[in-house]
Amino acid sequence: MDRLPDRQAIRKGAAHEAVEHLGLLRPEGTATIIDLLSNFQGEHPRAACAAYRKTGEQLLDDEKRAIGIRSNAYLSRAALAEISEKGMEDPIRAHETTLLRASFVIFRHRNAQSSARMMADHPNYPVEIQYDVFHPDACAVCADLDRTPVPSDWGLFAPVGCTCVTAPYGLRSEVDFGAPYAVRQ
Repeated sequence: MDRLPDRQAIRKGAAHEAVEHLGLLRPEGTATIIDLLSNFQGEHPRAACAAYRKTGEQLLDDEKRAIGIRSNAYLSRAALAEISEKGMEDPIRAHETTLLRASFVIFRHRNAQSSARMMADHPNYPVEIQYDVFHPDACAVCADLDRTPVPSDWGLFAPVGCTCVTAPYGLRSEVDFGAPYAVRQ
């Protein structure tokens, strides 16, 4: 297996891919997604993005109505400036959906790191890393990956042709714990 990228590189790559694939944010929103990926720990992207939208100068009630959101919703001018025309279809969820897609890459990276440590610590055990597609909303491209071996690049990013909003799949390790004993016999 190839060497895994470091945390900073994977955050940048995940943010860039999510912004580009979904098109809900303008390219300058990539920096915000990187920052949010760096700072949320065990928190759902909805909560992290709600906190982000609350920070800074808020839109006035009539401005909110003009873009179709509730007057009691939080949306800062800075957050609004990052939302693309496509993202304006649901401006409250534009950052959240983008962060959610990027966070799946981060989760796969963490699983890959764990698997790489296990392979390094136990070289006598044959390990196969497989895709684990666990969400019924996965597109056909992602659904076809289920239980197939990941390529040497670890399959951290959604495959070409993926039409999922979030690319909801993980990585799992298949370990043959009996192999060292079979060799001795």
